[in-house]
Amino acid sequence: DRRAGALPEEAGDEDVIRKLLGDLTSAGVDIDEAGIRTALEEQLGTDVRDFDVLQGTSAGSEIITALQAFSVT
Repeated sequence: DRRAGALPEEAGDEDVIRKLLGDLTSAGVDIDEAGIRTALEEQLGTDVRDFDVLQGTSAGSEIITALQAFSVT
């Protein structure tokens, strides 16, 4: 049961970047592979900073505990 445009079941970074590049260029967005990589790296940096801020809060502690229960961290 494959949906149109779905990522492969075992997608790696390169698969995701190719999928994003195809979808964005099809939508008329002027971007290249390097632009996608830069945007993803910037977002990862933002997410890491947000996570660092959350670690000192009760909500952050609950999130960390839940993630550890699933062996995500």
